[in-house]
Amino acid sequence: MILIDNVAYLKKRQPNLWKFFKAVEDEVNTTDYAVSASKAGNSCLTITLDGKENYIHSKYNPVEEAERWMQKYEENMDSYEHIFFYGVGLGYHIETLMERYPDRSYSLYEPDVNVFYQLICSRKLDSFPTKNLKNFFVEFMEPFKTLAIEQMVSLMLKNVLIIVHPVYERLFAEQTKSFLQNFKNSLLKKYSIQSATKMYERLWTVNSLYNFTKVLETQNIFREKKHIFSGKPIVMVAAGPSLEDEIDNLKKIKNEGLAYIISIGSANRALIKNGIFPDAVTTYDPNTNNHLVFEEIIEDKLEIPMIFGTSVGYKTVQLYPGPMLYMITNQDPVSSYYLKLEPGEIVSDAPSIATVTVELMYKLGAELIVLVGQNFGYRNDQFYAKGIEYSYRESEQLSEAEKETLILVDGVEGEQVQSHYGHNLARHQMEHYIENMPGIRVINTTKGGAKIKGTEFQALEEVMHTHFLKKVVDAAWYEGTKTKYDTESMQKQINRMKAEYESFHGLFDRVVKLLRKLDTLNKFNELNQLAKLFPKLDDAFKRLTANDFFNVYVRPMVKAEHEILARQAQVVRESWDIQEKSMITLEAFSQYLYSVQEAFVSIEDMFLKLQTIISMTIEEMKENQSFVKKGE
Repeated sequence: MILIDNVAYLKKRQPNLWKFFKAVEDEVNTTDYAVSASKAGNSCLTITLDGKENYIHSKYNPVEEAERWMQKYEENMDSYEHIFFYGVGLGYHIETLMERYPDRSYSLYEPDVNVFYQLICSRKLDSFPTKNLKNFFVEFMEPFKTLAIEQMVSLMLKNVLIIVHPVYERLFAEQTKSFLQNFKNSLLKKYSIQSATKMYERLWTVNSLYNFTKVLETQNIFREKKHIFSGKPIVMVAAGPSLEDEIDNLKKIKNEGLAYIISIGSANRALIKNGIFPDAVTTYDPNTNNHLVFEEIIEDKLEIPMIFGTSVGYKTVQLYPGPMLYMITNQDPVSSYYLKLEPGEIVSDAPSIATVTVELMYKLGAELIVLVGQNFGYRNDQFYAKGIEYSYRESEQLSEAEKETLILVDGVEGEQVQSHYGHNLARHQMEHYIENMPGIRVINTTKGGAKIKGTEFQALEEVMHTHFLKKVVDAAWYEGTKTKYDTESMQKQINRMKAEYESFHGLFDRVVKLLRKLDTLNKFNELNQLAKLFPKLDDAFKRLTANDFFNVYVRPMVKAEHEILARQAQVVRESWDIQEKSMITLEAFSQYLYSVQEAFVSIEDMFLKLQTIISMTIEEMKENQSFVKKGE
């Protein structure tokens, strides 16, 4: 029978857990799960599997056993901020460790609802150190595993120590291994995204600022060229090792205009060396050295059209010699603010240009996308296709250090192929996009490449024989005049941004002053005044974060810092100690506001110049429109 104290605790502190448990309570297995007294007098849980009784804890002294289990973790506890326990049992190991480290937050995951039932029937949950318990999940059914992993990973800040109950590791080996692999993959994905955000958050905004003048001078591919690609086949050529297998086929496709050849990433280098000029190259990478991908095109001043993401490294746009069209990315806050965009005119950032290009072509109405050289990995230790060389790589072969990080994934023909975490993340991202693109067919022709869910594998020769039956390419597809936007709407946004910029200073100063007052009141132990100050600080911060200048120019440059602040704010909300709340708030906001100020200083001059340039462009547009009307 469930302890009354536990019912009260779960209803108050873990209401969702209690609600889901009540839904499955009638299905709990009480036959093969039992709690008895150990020789030391503590409760001990046993599970009967295949007729054999298995002890989850020592039948002699569970507490001493838990202390022995936890000793190996204590030496490196300073390296971790959060502890994740997989397998709760009756919780002796959790209680032991968390009582020694009361400043650490922790989460619990119990994969067996029957064990959870025995726990709440035999031990009081509020006897555990529950103050820093952040999550308590029970796997009531398979979907809970995915949901639990996503929620736990989203709430975790930095270093996480994963502790698996030793008996679970033995009794439920496959289940435990599967969960931990999924959990670690989710953590790696999160850290990868955080790392990318931290690395690129300022570049995205700076590039968008620099590139906006080019945006005003060129064509929006969605508005001007949708009719070009709608219903047409697209060959997307990537730089994987398998590209070299298809050079002759690609020459035939190009020479006869059988499909639009779109080069992604470094593939243009191999194509050009083999005398194939793609119908377009696409690019979106915000890095300052992205232009090196197009080194041959720039040096030889080749007239190959480029479709650029508006947050791409600005040197790429400045140096590129050929015709250009743009696609606005969701990492570009500038274009989205000043231009009156239509639905579907923004493409999402992704781990690879391949995924971005798939979305682009889908939105342009292409009916068939054919992937070439899209290995999402390596072949015979080969990094790129032959013909692609960079000064920072001594060889096209994988280095010994790179070989140490290899993983194996399923290949297109059922074989195992070499890949890497970054490639694998990009592959899964593409699979997710394709899954959400109804009506488009994607064929993967990459021999020796990784299997891409949602695509079908066919040899390129077969695709050509079946689908590429006539000329469809307009060689001059990219020609046209720059896209015209509503000048009145742009002027309205210019004026609004000017006012928001001017009010930003006062809003920022207000938050800083309140934070200083919070610091003073905390030092003098003025608890009543502190309690009254928090609502004022919340209100001031909400006003700051509602400011357009902040949201368009500053906030995108401190995305990673804002995410950290949001998590720390959750900690503040959960704390009942007013002085503890004050200290966490002071530390969190001080670091965040420093980043905001630093971002503001770095962007202010560019912002003021851009406002002037846009105003001048609007005047020029109005003059041209007036001239055209007079000519009529």
